[in-house]
Amino acid sequence: MALFNLRLAPVKDMLIAKHNLGVDVHVLLDAKQQALAENTMGAELTSAGVPVTNITNSSADSASMHNR
Repeated sequence: MALFNLRLAPVKDMLIAKHNLGVDVHVLLDAKQQALAENTMGAELTSAGVPVTNITNSSADSASMHNR
């Protein structure tokens, strides 16, 4: 799943539940968004064992991850 950021607890909880059931879950998030204090769910997924990759788009200072 590729997301700009993740702030919906039900989505985070569902991803963790699916991971715990053995579903292959991997989340891609924008690295710049994950650096913001309010975006904690990527770290929460990692703590729960869900693989999370923070993507950096270095094509411009204001660039964001655009994987979909």
